[in-house]
Amino acid sequence: AVVSTQSTGKKGKKKGDKKSKSKSQKSKSPNKGRDLDIEGVTRTQILECKLDATEKSRSEYRDKARKLLTENDLLQTQMSSTERDTIEVISYLKKEDLAKDQMIEQLQGQLKNLKQ
Repeated sequence: AVVSTQSTGKKGKKKGDKKSKSKSQKSKSPNKGRDLDIEGVTRTQILECKLDATEKSRSEYRDKARKLLTENDLLQTQMSSTERDTIEVISYLKKEDLAKDQMIEQLQGQLKNLKQ
């Protein structure tokens, strides 16, 4: 009989503990609601900050992309102009070289005629 009383006593304590926990849970549940509201607000604020930062970053990225596009176009135009100028200079130098070669041949021919 003593053993059964002890096991019943233990069960009673467990039930009592559960009741006391449920009372403490009831007292904490209104605070939890407030905590959840505060957490929700802070989460919302965090998400809004992240959104603002993302939009700012996106805007800066677009501005930089436009700037790079403009600069790239300018550089391509300059490169084309430089290539045209280079081709013109090389063509001019080749023409002068041919003219000088012809002049050398004429002078060598005149020199041969004079020697004979």
